[in-house]
Amino acid sequence: MPDKKEVRVRLHRADLSGEMLLEGQRIAFTARIDGPKVDAEFADPGVDQWTAFRALDRWVDENLRG
Repeated sequence: MPDKKEVRVRLHRADLSGEMLLEGQRIAFTARIDGPKVDAEFADPGVDQWTAFRALDRWVDENLRG
């Protein structure tokens, strides 16, 4: 089996759609990454939008910004 290499990916632009699990709640979202900016919309209007956005932005920062 070949050695695993560490890889870092930095996205400059992307359109994402999916679900995140936050505090036991499944939240559908669409998001656009454009440089350092992240814009996101959450399907459930009952979701705390600010908390969900901060969690998604933190995940993008840790996983997709190299």
